[in-house]
Amino acid sequence: MASIGLLTVVAVDRYLTICRPDIGRRMTTRSYAALILAAWINAVFWSSMPTAGWASYAPDPTGATCTVNWRKND
Repeated sequence: MASIGLLTVVAVDRYLTICRPDIGRRMTTRSYAALILAAWINAVFWSSMPTAGWASYAPDPTGATCTVNWRKND
């Protein structure tokens, strides 16, 4: 989740810098820090939900990694 979020931040930065330079020039270190922090908070929130009792993790069909247990319907 963190990797996807940070790649989204990079994509937004590139979009604003190249396609919308008027907005891209107004981006500061503080606004980039806020975007990165938001990406990490989002990742921590969604990855901690199974430990809080909402959903659970289980091995994926190949057994190589763990993923959200999609078969559990509670």
